Amino acid sequence: MLSGAVAVVLATGTALAATPAPSPSSTPSTRPTVTTSEPTSEPPTDEPTDEPTTPVPAAAITVSPKVVSSQGDWVKITVILPGGTDAAVVQSRAFGRHALDGKTALTVRTYAGLPGGAYQVSLFGNGTDLDAQTWLRVGYPKPIGPAKTGDGATQPDPAPYAVGLGLIAAGGLAATAAVLRRRDDG
Repeated sequence: MLSGAVAVVLATGTALAATPAPSPSSTPSTRPTVTTSEPTSEPPTDEPTDEPTTPVPAAAITVSPKVVSSQGDWVKITVILPGGTDAAVVQSRAFGRHALDGKTALTVRTYAGLPGGAYQVSLFGNGTDLDAQTWLRVGYPKPIGPAKTGDGATQPDPAPYAVGLGLIAAGGLAATAAVLRRRDDG
């Protein structure tokens, strides 16, 4: 581009120098014509010469759900691996080591009896090199029913207790009647 600009400047200067100077007695009625030569190189274009490349996605691994109970739950593992998943392996202390065998998703069951805490889930693209990782949280068993806070709302059904107390009272009355009958007989 610079050589083209230099050529235009040189051509303009040459053309101005080649134009005769007006004579003092005559007044020119037209302006002098300036001729320029074509630049010797092609001007650059704003269009890229190479085809744009699509960025390669990075390796990624996700687990769903992210929190499971310590009793052993099913977990879905989804991976993205640019080189393919033929030799890929997922591994965690929560569920062991599993080969993907070309799949991008896998469902595994976590071990029962795991202590609560966070467990790393790793993706090994070629089976040995770590490509991505995420975390799986193991909690304690899910409670069944409402919390037992002692406020009365979660107390057991009182009907069996009332029946039991009624039977005890009836037994007491029957025993009292038997004792009184013996006393009267005797």
